[in-house]
Amino acid sequence: MSEQTLLAVQGLTAFYGTSQALFGLDVTIKAGQIMALIGRNGAGKSTTLRTIMGILPARDGTLKLRGQSIKGLAPYRISRIGLGYVPEDRQIFPAHTILENLELGIKPGRPDLPEWTLQRIYEMFPILYERRHGPAGYLSGGEQQMLSIARTLMGNPEVLLLDEPSEGLAPLIVNHIAEVIMSFREAGLTVLLSEQNMHFCLRVATDVTVISKGQAVYTGTVDEFRVNEDVKTRYLTV
Repeated sequence: MSEQTLLAVQGLTAFYGTSQALFGLDVTIKAGQIMALIGRNGAGKSTTLRTIMGILPARDGTLKLRGQSIKGLAPYRISRIGLGYVPEDRQIFPAHTILENLELGIKPGRPDLPEWTLQRIYEMFPILYERRHGPAGYLSGGEQQMLSIARTLMGNPEVLLLDEPSEGLAPLIVNHIAEVIMSFREAGLTVLLSEQNMHFCLRVATDVTVISKGQAVYTGTVDEFRVNEDVKTRYLTV
């Protein structure tokens, strides 16, 4: 795995109105990593992804992708530079067909990464091929999650931001989503995912950052995190 830093977040602060949500958060993602942001509900996981993506303005701190500042850029510009974002609420277009949803996500490929094509997407998500001409609104919640991930992949991102990909899904679908995420490393894709399901994270991630009250309080490999009972007790036990 390359040691190149792709996404660097330092001293990040963000607000919802007058309420501060992030307090000088730091997180660094290297090429090939699957970094899981873990924390209790309301810790700032989703806020971190929204701020990185430019949906929520960053007040202070730095945001860099491959050394290039993305702070203050519009989300569509950040997407073109190389970040892909799968929101927690999926945001598919229910009246459009699955194929149309996928086509809306198409962006040019990147020189150092294999290109995501419709054929490649259909091989990963066969159900989307079977129903490609049907309205996306008829899909189940799990199938909509697959479509949301697939549509983002059609944009050929270098770093994929995944917000709560396992939330509310049946165990069989969660298992499929986990296998898909683990396959991203072989595809050369780097992932930052927000998750409350610790067992899911331990299965798919290579590294873990624990967030509490809008700050990163722990970072380590998955193996290091597994045996750190103090961190789990202090920041994750309800």
